[in-house]
Amino acid sequence: MQPLTHGPIGVLWDQGKRWQAAAQLEAGMAEALSHDPAAALPDDQIFAALRGRPLILAWVESYGQSALTDPRQAGPVGDRLRMMQRSLTEAGFHIRSGLVESPVIGGRSWLAHGTLRAGIRQDQPLAQRMVLSSNRCGLVCALNRAGWRTQAAMPGLTLPWLEGPAWGFDKVMNRPTFAYAGPSYGWSPIPDQAMLASLSPDWSGPRPLYLEIVLTSSHAPWSPLPAWKPYSQGLIDGSAYAGDDLTADYTDMAASYGWSLDYSLRALGDWVMQEVPEDALIIILGDHPALDWISSGQGDRVPIHILSRDATLLDRLAGLDLTPGMLPTANARPLPMWEVFPELLSRFGPLPLQSPPIHADMHEKAGEAGP
Repeated sequence: MQPLTHGPIGVLWDQGKRWQAAAQLEAGMAEALSHDPAAALPDDQIFAALRGRPLILAWVESYGQSALTDPRQAGPVGDRLRMMQRSLTEAGFHIRSGLVESPVIGGRSWLAHGTLRAGIRQDQPLAQRMVLSSNRCGLVCALNRAGWRTQAAMPGLTLPWLEGPAWGFDKVMNRPTFAYAGPSYGWSPIPDQAMLASLSPDWSGPRPLYLEIVLTSSHAPWSPLPAWKPYSQGLIDGSAYAGDDLTADYTDMAASYGWSLDYSLRALGDWVMQEVPEDALIIILGDHPALDWISSGQGDRVPIHILSRDATLLDRLAGLDLTPGMLPTANARPLPMWEVFPELLSRFGPLPLQSPPIHADMHEKAGEAGP
């Protein structure tokens, strides 16, 4: 006799469980969406403490806490962070670093991005579709209301980003936007150094700029890795990369992962030092840890670094278990990624109603809902 878990009855049983999980997710999302921390605020009070400043959110692909603790990566990554700390501090920056709990591990970066933008946990595509089909005013919408221009640099997107306007972006720079005609490196279509050199943001526009950047050079499989290039002609059009060795080496992917993060962080640090206005607030954040076999199953935590030349801005972050400098403490209390937007909104402007997070246990029950 066939077990109930097989055959037509098993299919119906499985389908029923999926429907139940989807219904639980929908109910939880409806509750979370009913609490919109930006909705009750007048436009002129949103991020009032940051009024007129450029704001930058830079996502470092696959940048997990394990890169700071795993001996296969901690050497180059730790050294790079210490070098960045010295250079940035000498340039007048104040820095706070900590840990953030990502909703995903090993991939699906767009769910981490959406989780932060909306202030609602999204660990599966169905949750994000519910957010995008709602009227919730997340981070980008709130910045638009408060007078910022909002732009996103998404070099990994080869097609138009249909969700960009739904998130509230005024302008999206995808792969065809960039003049780079050099080689791809693994998954990354444009080396981070070349992509950042290509941005040329209009910092002096009539309204301040919010720029969200997605780096790609630390995306799996982490080989081949572009060589570091002098800041001269050939970065933007890619001609500086002509003749590079594009042979992939997968014999030690864990070590390659660390070197790719070293490269991405170096490119980002140089860009901040050379191109970003002095009054900017900069947030550097990992989207998710690498795959478990690379990150040694060290959990869902990613580093966050917040930079400003105005120490009083960072004083507003007191109580978030952030450490001065670029190296967060290993046992720092992580801030859930879905609480980053409400925290920023409350600490850099009038205190709004907090958006309750969707609890992890509900998401675990709903883990099979959606595609």
